[in-house]
Amino acid sequence: MAGIAVDDECVVAFNELKTKKSCRYITYQIVDNTTVKVVNKGSREKSWDDFVADELKENQPLYAVFDFDFKNDEGSDRNKIVVFSWIPDNLPVKMMAQKMIYASTKESFVQKLGGGGVVSIAANDKGQTTTQYITDKCNKGR
Repeated sequence: MAGIAVDDECVVAFNELKTKKSCRYITYQIVDNTTVKVVNKGSREKSWDDFVADELKENQPLYAVFDFDFKNDEGSDRNKIVVFSWIPDNLPVKMMAQKMIYASTKESFVQKLGGGGVVSIAANDKGQTTTQYITDKCNKGR
């Protein structure tokens, strides 16, 4: 994974979200360009819009796992685990190396989580973070 390790707590937290529904979301960041670590966990009461407002910053890339409830195209209630990467296009020039590191390690990070059956979404602008955009991706299963 390009020399980036994944802290064991990342996998533990992911499994707790997936099996025990312990939180709504988990955010992860690469710390010191060496290790992916858990940064925050959002309570079950949090919505996707809360997550976007609270966690997505224009100057900070991150990975997240979100337990996403939505209605499918037929109107039935559904749920998917979304593995989300936020790598804003407008990162400052001094953070371009961060952008490259996050982009090149995402798939390896997902594999380390054991994320089979998840919907993987990469976003680099706020238009790719709307509830409708995420719902559409979940309905397509990717």
